[in-house]
Amino acid sequence: MALVCARPLISVIDDDEGVRLALEDMFCSRGYDVCCFASAEAFLASPARRGTAFVVSDIQMPGMGGLEMVRVLRRGGATVAVVLISAFATPQVHARVARETDVRLIEKPFDPPELLRLVEALTGRAAP
Repeated sequence: MALVCARPLISVIDDDEGVRLALEDMFCSRGYDVCCFASAEAFLASPARRGTAFVVSDIQMPGMGGLEMVRVLRRGGATVAVVLISAFATPQVHARVARETDVRLIEKPFDPPELLRLVEALTGRAAP
């Protein structure tokens, strides 16, 4: 069963509750529906997975990391665009992310308007 939303659904996945809440507030204020998850595993098990228009995820989390989650999504046929965020974006991390389709990396701390512009560019639509 796919989750149907009147507005684009963004799924935010981060083990840091403060980051989840801040991103949820930002995206909701721009007219998006937002589902937040404390882990990649929780997102992958959720019905929101199928209705998500865009994913913003931490790259380093306990359990499954953001990049591994992207690979699971791709193996399942999902083509959703993804922004991974990281406080530890080494050149090796940048190289691994660059090999994935429709995945971008933003380093923490990031500029919220930059993230909004990236979401709009990757989804091909302006915020509602």
